[in-house]
Amino acid sequence: MAAADCVRDCTPSGVTTEASHDGGVLTVGVGAGEIPISSGGSGSENLFAGCTFRVDLTGLEVAELAGGRGLGLDFAEAELHDETARFIWGICPRPIFAGAFSLLWEVGDPPPDVIIEALVDAAIAATDVPFAVPQSSPDGDGVPMLVHLPTWVWVDDAIWQPVSATAAIPEFGISATITATPFETEWDPGNGDDPIVCAQGTPWTAGADDDASDCSFTYTTSTHDTGPFVLTVTTRFDTALTCAPAGICAGADPLGVIETVVGREVTVTQVRGVLTR
Repeated sequence: MAAADCVRDCTPSGVTTEASHDGGVLTVGVGAGEIPISSGGSGSENLFAGCTFRVDLTGLEVAELAGGRGLGLDFAEAELHDETARFIWGICPRPIFAGAFSLLWEVGDPPPDVIIEALVDAAIAATDVPFAVPQSSPDGDGVPMLVHLPTWVWVDDAIWQPVSATAAIPEFGISATITATPFETEWDPGNGDDPIVCAQGTPWTAGADDDASDCSFTYTTSTHDTGPFVLTVTTRFDTALTCAPAGICAGADPLGVIETVVGREVTVTQVRGVLTR
């Protein structure tokens, strides 16, 4: 899957956001005998547009749909005549199943890979990670940051939580769930210094010692001549894929790490002492 960028607006003034992850766009639902699944690519392209899936068919019904004799089906005649066996049959107006127009599998067996891949893409597309606006003390807005004074940075607890998304096709009895868990932040002060890497960071509290922060940096120049710096936080989420029934997604491509990037303008000032007599 190719990387897809998504960009969102953020309400606070001077805040910019962006995020990137692999995935497609898809909608899962049932209507008029069709199970539409959009997968991969861009826009709202539906991989199975126009396809019809019939469930709980007997072998004789499958053979009839295939032209009366079941020619070309990858099933032995004895299986199709087994009165206890039930099948799922999918037929499409264009070849998508490894170049074929139709697909057949027995109820109780895992669906073919093309179905599983589309389902996983659905869960990926539905994964909606939050954007962490960089928090700091001083905040660099109402209260400017100070040269040579440590600046504490962190992201809110509401952001530092796992998020999950599930795509399912109940008619096939299958589902895929992506869980994204934040594990790292990277802070760019915006003044040309190297970024620092932390976990969530620690919110500042009144009376706290400077060394009580596990995520801080110190500006050495003010913004008086340069204009505001852009303080940027990149929040990284590790992802895990789980499927039901267990094991059906064993061959699916993992999503990997999702990154969100949020920046906001900050001002830094120089505190000057005045000697009086």
